[in-house]
This record gives sequence, C-alpha cells and structure tokens, in this order.
Amino acid sequence: MTMITEYDFNLASGINSWKRVGDTHPVNLYYGKDDKGRNAIEFKGNFIVNHKIHSSVVIDIVHYKNTDGTKSIEFSLLDNKLLHPFCDFLNSLVDATSQSSLSNQDAYHAICEVYFFMQKMFRTSSGFLTEAEIKGLIGELLFLSEHLFKKMSVSKAISSWSGAEKTRKDFAFDKEWFEVKTIDFGKETVHISSIEQLDSPVAGSLVVFQLERMAEEYKGITLNNLVSSVLNQIPSINDKDILASKLKDYNYAFHPNYDEFVYELRATDEYMIDANFPRISRSNIPSAIAKASFDLILAEILPYKK
Repeated sequence: MTMITEYDFNLASGINSWKRVGDTHPVNLYYGKDDKGRNAIEFKGNFIVNHKIHSSVVIDIVHYKNTDGTKSIEFSLLDNKLLHPFCDFLNSLVDATSQSSLSNQDAYHAICEVYFFMQKMFRTSSGFLTEAEIKGLIGELLFLSEHLFKKMSVSKAISSWSGAEKTRKDFAFDKEWFEVKTIDFGKETVHISSIEQLDSPVAGSLVVFQLERMAEEYKGITLNNLVSSVLNQIPSINDKDILASKLKDYNYAFHPNYDEFVYELRATDEYMIDANFPRISRSNIPSAIAKASFDLILAEILPYKK
C-alpha cells in the first residue's frame, strides 16, 4: 500500500478539492480539502449511522446525505500543524477498509473504530510532558519497536509494556524483564528512581539509551514521529487501541510542541541484572525505609554489559 503523505494533501487547493484513495480501493474513501478549505477525509457510501462519534478539539466530524442518496462522514483537521498524524489516521483508514469483500456498512464500522483509538491522541492533554518525560517515553517506544517487535508478536510486546504504571518493571513477559532508561549522551550516571526498578529474584536487564539533543531542523527522532512509526507497525486495530490507551495514561497526545525536541540516538547498551549486580534490594535494607533512589556509575557496571 502506498502511504499518503502531507505532500499529497498539499496538492489539493481551494475548497471541495478531493482525490479518491486508489482506483481499485474497495470503498469510496477520499482526501483533500473540505468546503472550508481544511484538510479533510471523506467516506461516501450506503451505510446506517449507528455509532456515537463526536468531534474532538483537533478533528471536526460531520455526517450528511448526498444528492445521489448516499451518505458521507467527513473528518476535517482543525490544526494543520498536526497534518502528519492526520496522514497516519488516513493511512489507518485505508488499511482498515482494504478488504475487497467489505460492505459499506462494515467499512463505516471499521472507520469509526479507527477514529475511536486515534481520538485518544487527538485530544487536549492536561499539560505537556517535561523533556525528561519525553526522553523516557522515546526510550521505551524505541525498545518496544526496535527490539520487542522483532522478538515476539506485536500483541505480546504491547501487553508486556507497563506504560505509565511505574510500580512495575517497564517490560515483563514469560521469565524476562527489562528496565529502560534514557539519558543524555555522554552522561556518566543513570538514575534509578525506586528500589523496585531493579529488584527481583529473577535475572533481568537494564537497557540504557543515550540521546543527543539536536536542532529542530535536524532529521532526527521526535516523539510525535516515533509514535506514528510505532502505530504504523501494528496491524491490529485492537492492539493500536491498547497502545493508544497506554500513551493516554502517560498523558501523551499529538502536539506540535513535541516537534521542537529532536534527538539523535547515539548509543544503546544492555546490562545483565543478576545477584551480583550493584543495586539496592528490598531484602537488604531496613524495613523502616519506605523508598529509595540511587545513581549508577556506568563505568562501574561495564562488567555486566551484554
């Protein structure tokens, strides 16, 4: 499938300027400009409106009846700075309606289901992530997509991610666990914010990503683009919805502000956490200590590097 990009949307000009998604696509799905000149997506066909689907702060939704008796549902983008994730939304719609035997009613249902999970990220979040939180989320998403997606099913990988639940290891499955940390390139220490992060009777791994902050013009890693990339690797709408829910719990939503934070991945290191690894364990501290954090010197844990 050819991915539709911002360039394709920008080819449309004026108002009510539409292009059909592929000559052979099984349903009438269009993209272009609506009657107000906004970037928009339209599905046209014979279907019954049987979903409670509402506009968000980013996407305006209307249903209407056409002169030929068919109905349309139209999604219009209200903030052009979010055109890239809007393209991801369209490409997910194309993928969800690509079966040749799909009825118009089933296509409408699939389109609504895609919108429901994307709506979790096309929303107003309660404040923005700090830069430390941005880097931390980038590290966990890199580990998910670049490591776990290649090791196991996408479904199992997503289920293994604790997301915003910081009381558990970042990733745990079968008899393996991974704690992921993201630090500035060249930093000599990594911060362990709780005893539980490395404490376990079962051997695990500490994965450390080193990122270097770059200029905004640099074609590096941004949180918005990384989220889009990860979503595009997930074939199941249900799995996409689970990931979107975890990102929502993280208080992440698509926002152009995050594009100001551009990084280059400079190093990735993995360390074996076993009985000999230098760490604080619940079993070897006084019971009166409720919580503790500590910094590890990277040069001192080199013997545990995998």
